[in-house]
Amino acid sequence: MNGATGRTDEGSRGGGDREELLLLAGRDAADLAAQLEQVAALPPEERVGRPVPEGGPARLAIVAPDARRLALAGKVLARGTAFRGRNDVWFDPDGLVSSGGRVAFLFPGVEPEFAPRVDDVAGHFGLAWEGLQDGLSLQDQGRGIIAVGRLLAGALERLRVRPDAIAGHSLGEWTGQVVSGMVPDASLDGLLASLRPGEIQVSDVVFLALGCGVEVAEELVAGLPDAHVSHDNCPHQSIACAPAGVVEQVRERAVARKVLAQELPFRSGFHSPLFAPLVDAMWSRFSDLPLLPAQVPLWSATTCDTYPDDAEGITALSLRHLVEPVRFRRLTRRLHEEGVRVFV
Repeated sequence: MNGATGRTDEGSRGGGDREELLLLAGRDAADLAAQLEQVAALPPEERVGRPVPEGGPARLAIVAPDARRLALAGKVLARGTAFRGRNDVWFDPDGLVSSGGRVAFLFPGVEPEFAPRVDDVAGHFGLAWEGLQDGLSLQDQGRGIIAVGRLLAGALERLRVRPDAIAGHSLGEWTGQVVSGMVPDASLDGLLASLRPGEIQVSDVVFLALGCGVEVAEELVAGLPDAHVSHDNCPHQSIACAPAGVVEQVRERAVARKVLAQELPFRSGFHSPLFAPLVDAMWSRFSDLPLLPAQVPLWSATTCDTYPDDAEGITALSLRHLVEPVRFRRLTRRLHEEGVRVFV
């Protein structure tokens, strides 16, 4: 990654006990093998919590490094080829990013069930964390999405893992604006704290997840009033939205073509022209935020390009983001064309 990785604790995968993670970095497999020999000679309680050497792309990770896993790691290093996590040992001679590849942080948007478990992450890294508010409103989801994204970005920064590019899916792009430095933390905190439940009203538009690419999705909504494709997620998933009566026609067309169609539990009309009547009311709450050039390039899922640096251009693109489709498939391909090889 960009900078050496640090040490962390792995949460229990079963019984509530904490498991420690040994991380080593070095020039190559031989360098790691020499370090591993020194670690193996230590008492078990001293094998973890050691500073990770700076420099060198090769990486070795061992969960709960007991004698069996240390022996396996030694065999892996002797072979010298990548080993991807079987039996709790992970090794790559080139690190996560080889041949000059770049790292992108991608922040998620609204989920059908939003219940992240990050208290232990905050506690381990000593990061400020007030927890999540219970609630299903747009404000509650928005606060939670941004708060979790900021927390995880902060944890990765403590590990000296830094992105070359930032992007997001739907509301995740707002998180990207904060993490990239485009929206100052203090200004956003004040705005979010001022929002009252139910203050941002959204339209009664139904989202329908479709098990098909955007090309087929466009055919399923074609000719139907107020039906739109709002998300181009990946080659085998897209999302359409429409008022309840119309979305049922989209579903019937999907069933006829043997395309999976599932109604999502949240409603808004985001990322379609159906949200246009609500833009002014929503944006009036956000219009006073100071906007700065991003410190890390922020990529838009609307234009599949980087955000402009000037406040006027940032505002214009942010407004487009509310009423135009999320072109996430095209965005990830574009990032790959730009040299991104690790998407976090």
